[in-house]
Amino acid sequence: MGYADGLSGPLKEQTVTIANGATDSSAFDTEMHTFLAILCPAALTGTSFTFKASDAIDGTFTIVKDDSGNDVSVTVGTSRWVGIAPAVMAKLAALRF
Repeated sequence: MGYADGLSGPLKEQTVTIANGATDSSAFDTEMHTFLAILCPAALTGTSFTFKASDAIDGTFTIVKDDSGNDVSVTVGTSRWVGIAPAVMAKLAALRF
């Protein structure tokens, strides 16, 4: 049975951290959920996130490309939600940005 909002299951929240001075976040397992949005904190200093993916949480992460061969990235800013196109991020086993 589907959910009224068209999603295939309940929403799940997961915290991911980019350490001070680091360029990549910690990895997180999408558990085959569709990735929907990022909540950017007030302390964010970057202006974009480029996504990296792996077929396993402890695997080798490489930059996600779109069907034209461009890096998949989003513009971010402080204290806001950034939506992610589900078609781009669906069915990835693990992500970092």
